[in-house]
Amino acid sequence: ANLQPKHLRSLTDPHRVETPFADLFSAETSFGGDAFRRKRDAAERRPAEKRRSGKETSGKETAEKRQRKRAQRKRAYTPHRPWFLGSVPDSHYREALEVVDRYDGWNATGIASDRLNSAILQKGWKDGMRAKMYNAASELTRKADGGRPVVAIVIAGGPACDWERWHLSNPKDLPSTCDYNSETEQHIRSTFPALRLKVCTNPRDMKSFLERGLPLDECQ
Repeated sequence: ANLQPKHLRSLTDPHRVETPFADLFSAETSFGGDAFRRKRDAAERRPAEKRRSGKETSGKETAEKRQRKRAQRKRAYTPHRPWFLGSVPDSHYREALEVVDRYDGWNATGIASDRLNSAILQKGWKDGMRAKMYNAASELTRKADGGRPVVAIVIAGGPACDWERWHLSNPKDLPSTCDYNSETEQHIRSTFPALRLKVCTNPRDMKSFLERGLPLDECQ
């Protein structure tokens, strides 16, 4: 008897049984068929797909979580009444504007080196401040439908800040609303009865006031 494997027998062997070469790697062959390759590829893909899916889900959840936190912060920090920054010393200007932007306020201030004061205004900085304070009070009063109080926040400073604060002070607390230091002035707040004034010492004090919800009992 010929003990050689069937696929190795000589072509001249009369007892040779035809075994096509392709049959050795048929779909049923565990080490070479399409079924094996499909299973192997699927097994290799599963962990990668799982990892990708996990990352995508995690990334999506993280993005949604960040959006929820931002929305919560905005709800927590958005004041329930309109307000604007009416006066600030140059030394606190940048920090105060960061608070204005974060807490949805309106800025009516400037500094000597900005373009408005250094190049555009021809008759001095006071004309520019009168216009900015009046416009801020007017626009926010309009948005508040004329009924809700509008809060003007000032940060105490030097003589220029004193003049700005005078314009936003309660008329009842002033000896005159027609002149300031013997100079003729038209008092801005007198035109807006719903306007209130909060005097702060620095941007940190201003931020604390805003986070407490702009309590009117702290205003003048």
